[in-house]
Amino acid sequence: MANRIYIIGAGAIGKALAVCLANAGKDAVLVRSSRDNQPDELESIWLNLSDGAQLQADLEVKTFSAIHEPDGIFVVTGKSFANDGISEMLLKIAVNGPVVL
Repeated sequence: MANRIYIIGAGAIGKALAVCLANAGKDAVLVRSSRDNQPDELESIWLNLSDGAQLQADLEVKTFSAIHEPDGIFVVTGKSFANDGISEMLLKIAVNGPVVL
């Protein structure tokens, strides 16, 4: 899906970004960069804002091997020591879209 935004790195930064994007009406998907070949999940994530408000989104969580149509925007939020592995996986799945670091 060309309008999909893949957030690579399902840690604190990736989850917060994905919740904000989903609440803005974007099709955001979390991609686990630390493991592969896991089943897809649906995760309900809550984000507490500094003003006391909360945002919530039910987000699809995938691994690289589950991305069969790599069209869209790929945003890397993983830790820097994972960059070599992430770049190898992006090459392997033949990403067809921009990659944002």
